[in-house]
Amino acid sequence: MNTALNILLADSIECSNKLLDALNNIEQQDDDGYIEDIEALSVRREELLHQLFEQYSPESLVDFTAQLVMIEQLDKNIINAAQHQKKTLAQKVIKQRKNTKATSAYLSK
Repeated sequence: MNTALNILLADSIECSNKLLDALNNIEQQDDDGYIEDIEALSVRREELLHQLFEQYSPESLVDFTAQLVMIEQLDKNIINAAQHQKKTLAQKVIKQRKNTKATSAYLSK
């Protein structure tokens, strides 16, 4: 077994899980520091996946189907979580704009 490949797959899965957790816990964050955390995790995950597929041929990855399927599922979950958070944040912005308009209209009278 290729130890370096095992480590790279494990790191990719771990980083994917951390990114998914960060995306799912945005609402619990009080400050904007989570944005940098999400960005750093996203960049690190991308680097790991590029390294994985650049260094290893499809033939050498055949024995690691379970880990690759897990990475694929995590990828789908990350995309879904990011889309959900984008929609949620857009709704909050729209709500804030409506509140600001209402406050401005009330105060101008």
